[in-house]
Amino acid sequence: MARRAGCGCLGCGFRFFGLITTALIVLFVWALVEPHNLTVDAHTVRVSGLPAAFDGTTIAYCSDIHVGRYAGKPEMDKLIAAIAEYAPDVICLGGDYVENRESDRGPLYEGLAQLRAPMGVYAVLGNHDTGQSAASWRDKLAECGVTLLYNQSVRLTRGGASLTLAGVGDHTTNQADLSAALEDVPRGERCILLSHNPFLLKQIEGKPPAARIALMLCGHTHGGQFSLFGLWSPSLSREFGQRYISGWYKVDGFDELTSNGVGVTSIPLRFMRPPQVHIITLKAGA
Repeated sequence: MARRAGCGCLGCGFRFFGLITTALIVLFVWALVEPHNLTVDAHTVRVSGLPAAFDGTTIAYCSDIHVGRYAGKPEMDKLIAAIAEYAPDVICLGGDYVENRESDRGPLYEGLAQLRAPMGVYAVLGNHDTGQSAASWRDKLAECGVTLLYNQSVRLTRGGASLTLAGVGDHTTNQADLSAALEDVPRGERCILLSHNPFLLKQIEGKPPAARIALMLCGHTHGGQFSLFGLWSPSLSREFGQRYISGWYKVDGFDELTSNGVGVTSIPLRFMRPPQVHIITLKAGA
């Protein structure tokens, strides 16, 4: 029997190249579309010593909106609608509201002014917000009905009981003063702490302040914006590596959340790290 000339390797090569090209196109389209796929992460946190009046309290949390080149009024409208759908008891915002100091803040302020919650709307600042002073941010946010927590705390009240919500300045730019933020937390009580940057945990993990925190809400990392099946993401911390990049963590007896955030920076792409809004339900118990 006569053999056919050639082994067909060239044809196999073309098919392989075609498959790789198709896969790359699919992955690129995925990364291009994912930033617009706002997801809702619903999570229950059990807090030891939580006052009975706060059992079942819901918190809406989001961070890293980054109004600017890649986010404007349509993105703000989507975010506000997603939060309003769950009618949370309190709303917390985790900083990085703009892309940079030149960003048009109009859509941001217009959107924030629409937020409503029975126990209030509270915010901390991020590293992208430092182009404007904290005092200026405090005034503009107040006009929108949002209270800025800058190394300070407030008492949330419900049914005759109270719970402390504390917030720090941005850790990246050395504006965080954890001691000042926790100063008014009553002895023996634990608070909810807002920090744009999760790496403030350097001052908390394994140290006395951990005993004063029940829940810590952070952002900053964007979850790396890219992930290899949840196993690896670009890290912003040599010390923590893959820890505290995205999701929920247990730290010295309290729960810590690092949100993927809502917006993007540098490039308008995400892969397996979708934008997030978090609806957190507080329940009494260990």
